[in-house]
Amino acid sequence: MKGILAKEAANEKAYADAIAAGDLSLKDKKYDAAKKSYQAAATLKAGEAYPKDKISEIDGLLAKQAKQEQAYTAAIAFSRPSTCVQRIIKLQSLNLKKQVDLKPAGSISKR
Repeated sequence: MKGILAKEAANEKAYADAIAAGDLSLKDKKYDAAKKSYQAAATLKAGEAYPKDKISEIDGLLAKQAKQEQAYTAAIAFSRPSTCVQRIIKLQSLNLKKQVDLKPAGSISKR
């Protein structure tokens, strides 16, 4: 009987420690560490909703963070000088094509 109670007490302590570690990591925005702690807690007490809810919250935060990083990367790539030059050349070629389509051959203005 003492062995069972001691095992339950150890399990309860491990769960509480995992939750505390997860909460601290989440507060410090260390999402991967927090998620691992909550997963450990969920393994120790499968019926508890708190660690599962926190894992879902972290997954949402990580998805939002990944989306923001992707948008930032795209913005940086779009604003590179070489990309700007490519866009200008493309716009100029489209403008020239419009001139060719609108004016008969030989009457295109030369710049």
